[in-house]
Amino acid sequence: MNYKNLTFLFACVVLQMSYAVANNFEQELPLHTIIKSQDSVQQKKHNLKDALEQGANINAQDPSGKTALNLALFLNQDPAIVQFLIQDCNADVNIPDSFNVSPLHNAIKKFEISNIIMLLKAKANIELKDDSDQQTPLDLAGRSPEVMNLFYSIPTAGA
Repeated sequence: MNYKNLTFLFACVVLQMSYAVANNFEQELPLHTIIKSQDSVQQKKHNLKDALEQGANINAQDPSGKTALNLALFLNQDPAIVQFLIQDCNADVNIPDSFNVSPLHNAIKKFEISNIIMLLKAKANIELKDDSDQQTPLDLAGRSPEVMNLFYSIPTAGA
């Protein structure tokens, strides 16, 4: 086998793996399915509670490393879902995804003030650098005076 054939074979394997991840051929986690559903907030909370009672792991990570909390923030879910995950389900606010993007990174990027406040009060790490551009949540907050003020006004913010 020559170098060109080996390179082509490697590219095919990588492409196939990427396709499988992109199309979620791995079984989706129950909490992630609930978060992605079009159900009402009340129905989602009920379904999340049921799944947890049946043994689902609140901090389980999908193939991209997202927990249910990080996914909810990434998808800009209703703050009531985020509050439920943090306060009622005890979701860990500091588990980043595979790219080191934390729930707080996602909340700041979506500019959802109530979610940012909840995460800061739950001691979200403000100094975790993401992999893409080495930005911390504190760096992202610096782009908005309103968000930056939250970082200074909530003394329980984690570092």
